[in-house]
Amino acid sequence: MSVVRLEKPRQLLRDPRIMTVIGVVVGLLLILLYINTAIKWSTFVKFLINGLVESSVLFLMASGLSLIFGLMDVVNFAHGAVFTWGGYIFVWAFNRFTTSGIPTEDKGHFLSWMYMGLEPLPATLLALVFGLIGGALLGAAIEFIAIRRLYGRPVFQILLTLGLVLIMEETLRLIFGKDGTINYTAEQWPSGGFRPDPTILVNWKSVAIVITGLVVFGSVTWLLNRTKVGLVIRGGVEDTQMVQALGYNVKRYFFAVFVLGSLLAALGGIANSINSGAGSETMGQAYLLTAFVVVVLGGLGSFSGAAVGSLMVGLITPFVGYHFPAVADSFVMILLVLVLLVRPQGLFGSKVY
Repeated sequence: MSVVRLEKPRQLLRDPRIMTVIGVVVGLLLILLYINTAIKWSTFVKFLINGLVESSVLFLMASGLSLIFGLMDVVNFAHGAVFTWGGYIFVWAFNRFTTSGIPTEDKGHFLSWMYMGLEPLPATLLALVFGLIGGALLGAAIEFIAIRRLYGRPVFQILLTLGLVLIMEETLRLIFGKDGTINYTAEQWPSGGFRPDPTILVNWKSVAIVITGLVVFGSVTWLLNRTKVGLVIRGGVEDTQMVQALGYNVKRYFFAVFVLGSLLAALGGIANSINSGAGSETMGQAYLLTAFVVVVLGGLGSFSGAAVGSLMVGLITPFVGYHFPAVADSFVMILLVLVLLVRPQGLFGSKVY
């Protein structure tokens, strides 16, 4: 005879799945009420599309941070600088691949072969490879030269990575001039899109950024939960000595995770450059604080939590900025405080730190 156990109401409220379902239902009801009373349908769709694009860029940044900070407990402030460098390398390579004529000052230079005069789409794909390789190499250098000796020493990690941020930003100013800016002509991207409403055009670059975010979420979730590599990584985070005793080189796996996290940061920088059409040497730091909040909001060590947190922040922020511009900048911190008051471990976290 089976016994049916009835959960107490307080236990149900602690289940993130129940909380998520309740949140989705309440959110949908509020959205319907909001559309009917506050704004036009076309304005709502524009905010929704912009929010999805911003959520995807933020998630690409936060996903790498979730692996490095949430799983490995490495406080890496240089993550934002890798985001910036990924975007810069992509734009720099794209501008050369789309130009056919070699400038006088670059004639005879060993990189003069890059002026190939390609169409925007193949130039974008080739520049994407350059940006990703650049981000991965930067992450490998940071882990091998600096972080490897500082695992388990968070104070030294903070000081060292803050120093790296200054060095990497100054290097960009040295290469691109005092203001450190670089421009990407948005019109060069393949034109066109689709219209969910006669007054709204969703361009293909927005669609590509959102799809990239979904592909990254599915791929990394599969890697961590369905493969032997993911099993070793999660085991190494829980008990490093035990996994090493089983014959696995945990340091090598941590190195690979750090490089993967840096590659995702570079991918976020590339997506941000495509979306905004320009970049500055501090754009990564502007996203970094929000990405830290997203990782804590979703729960440390929870990759799904980082995705949900990015979606919440990215979708709600445009509406808050429209109605309450005075609190738009502080909204993310207010949201974090409200969630932590209810669930100190974050939305999908299992442990209170």
